[in-house]
Amino acid sequence: MTAHPTAPIEFRIPPRAEVLGPIRVFVRDLSRQLGFTEDQADLIVLAVDEALANAIRHGGSAEDSLVVRVRSDQRRIEVVVEDRGREFAQTFDQPFALEDHLQEMKTHGLGLHIMKTVMDSVVYQRTSDHRNVVTLVKHLPVASAASQ
Repeated sequence: MTAHPTAPIEFRIPPRAEVLGPIRVFVRDLSRQLGFTEDQADLIVLAVDEALANAIRHGGSAEDSLVVRVRSDQRRIEVVVEDRGREFAQTFDQPFALEDHLQEMKTHGLGLHIMKTVMDSVVYQRTSDHRNVVTLVKHLPVASAASQ
């Protein structure tokens, strides 16, 4: 069976946490419709939430909209988050030392680690027009995808 991707669904939202609820609901519902378990869908939402929280916290001015694009097919879900914040390629590529993080009792800074742990692929790009683009991909487990 071939996978038929859906057209991407795009949201342009202000960089404020209180507007994220509908995106969380949409991603969770779509994940469940694709065949992810409740737990898997919750983890996908967690990773997307972390990407959005980072974009809000570090992503440019209050006038700059965040762009969220969601695409799926019968085998995977892909969520792209774009912002106009400072480049973070060095941070993105650094290995994460969880033990050091916990010993220092930091209250933030786990977002990238969570995204990379939960998702199958997390890719960061800096565009020529100075946008950060984070692409999160989660594939359905082989047994789930084969039954579709």
